[in-house]
Amino acid sequence: MKDLAEIARRSQTEAMASISERATQHLQEIREMVKKQTG
Repeated sequence: MKDLAEIARRSQTEAMASISERATQHLQEIREMVKKQTG
């Protein structure tokens, strides 16, 4: 049971890391679009 909990926790941490990384990339893209529009 301990191993299973460790695997679940690790995969959850990795998932959160990739989600936050993707969100950061999204924000950067939005900022660049706004810069282009305001020029």
